[in-house]
Amino acid sequence: LSESLAGRAAVVPFLSLSGREWSHAREISQHFGWQDFLFRGSYPALWAEPDASPSRERWYQGYMSTYLERDVRNLLNVGSLRDFERFIRACAARCGQLLNLSEVGRDVGVSSPTAKQWLSVLQASNVIHLLEPYYRSKGKRISKSPKLYFTDTGLVAYLLGFQSAAALWSSKEAGALWETHVVNQWLRWRDWHEPSLGLWHWRDQGGNEVDLLLERGGRLIAVECKLKERPGKEDLKGIKRLQAFYGLDEVATAYLACPVDMSFDLEPGITFIPGWEAWQID
Repeated sequence: LSESLAGRAAVVPFLSLSGREWSHAREISQHFGWQDFLFRGSYPALWAEPDASPSRERWYQGYMSTYLERDVRNLLNVGSLRDFERFIRACAARCGQLLNLSEVGRDVGVSSPTAKQWLSVLQASNVIHLLEPYYRSKGKRISKSPKLYFTDTGLVAYLLGFQSAAALWSSKEAGALWETHVVNQWLRWRDWHEPSLGLWHWRDQGGNEVDLLLERGGRLIAVECKLKERPGKEDLKGIKRLQAFYGLDEVATAYLACPVDMSFDLEPGITFIPGWEAWQID
């Protein structure tokens, strides 16, 4: 275009399927479970065929080849596509964790400036997103590192070498993939419905953390992502610490997002809720 569209166009990020969109396709969701959705991924093409495993493997192989050969080469001059692929896999191994870019660079054998540049490529192409830390006034006492998430759990499962949903859900990485799924549902909700919704994570210097912090109209809503059907008091540690840090007036509502079908109150102000989709918050 020869002239700017500033002020005359809205830009809406268009990511892959949300959990809600997938679950509304009943002919699919009745045949496959939510575990399959996290394992197989949210790209629509992966759900065009009823048989999952062979087409999934081929599709992600083609995706990686096309992404590296076309998109990456167009975005920057990468000297070694092999090293860049190793960088993506190193990021996948850290999905749902605090980002230490120097560590990732060392593992791959590239400099910190190169790692930073490559990370920006993954962000620009919507392969990953960074969840920034929340801090207000008392910032010196909390972590300021972002957390790294992939926008599609199926790509992470592929990069980590999982061959089945059962293998994924019984692995040590399952909790991070569940957290990634929950965060991704709110990322899509914000992009499509509520651009002003703040999405953050919170962690203090003692290691207490809350996976996801929603900020709406000056209110903070805490969300802990737990891959368990029966949460206990120990799962409330991060939420309780956040409430003590900022006060109940600011953090009056909290949720434990778990892989279940029904919600119930654990105690006043803290609700145990299905985390498959972004849920209604009053």
